[in-house]
Amino acid sequence: MKRFLVFFGLIGCLFLSLLSLTACKSKIDYFAYLSENRSNILVAEGEDYRLKIYAVDKEYPYCTDGFIGEVTSRAEIYLSVKNGGDTCRIAFKHDGHDVEGEMSYDSVTGEYFFSCAANIKEATQLTVDLQHGENKWQTNALTVKDQNTLSSKQVLTSLLEKSKSTFDALTKEKTFEGEIYLRLIYESAPYYYVGITGRDKKTTAFLIDAVSGNILATKQN
Repeated sequence: MKRFLVFFGLIGCLFLSLLSLTACKSKIDYFAYLSENRSNILVAEGEDYRLKIYAVDKEYPYCTDGFIGEVTSRAEIYLSVKNGGDTCRIAFKHDGHDVEGEMSYDSVTGEYFFSCAANIKEATQLTVDLQHGENKWQTNALTVKDQNTLSSKQVLTSLLEKSKSTFDALTKEKTFEGEIYLRLIYESAPYYYVGITGRDKKTTAFLIDAVSGNILATKQN
């Protein structure tokens, strides 16, 4: 009888240890390891231009090295116009503040770019004034998200369930030894890109349906 009690006592201790290890892993907040979280996109298009505005929480300096740096909220704006190259200015109002400035031009991509400190994660629309050379436009950029679009957190939670081994490979006790890049992308429909980078700088990337959360493609490099 005493042997049985000792045996069941050992089994109980082992069970409690396993529960403790599981609890430690479940307490890891993988969302805290996002070096980039592009959670919203607003778009507008006219006969002579196409505008995309990204809401981004992003580390600075930006470096894919498996370590997360200091993250700040920014708006990153890209503009394509016919016959680019002239001086281009942008202005809009957000949270009662006027934002304006000159956009930089990339002759290789043919796009203008502007970045500023602004939290537009929850914005559904922005009225934007653009001036390119002698041309002026006022446009209303609208979010690509709707009530069916998953949030960044929902996407990451879904991926954690569907590809648990990817996260486990970089998880040591209570620490995640890597960083995560999560980007909402839009090409006729919204999708999510998720890149998981270890400290060996190797990345596992996923393309995810923004509504169902299903993994559409996976790539390692």
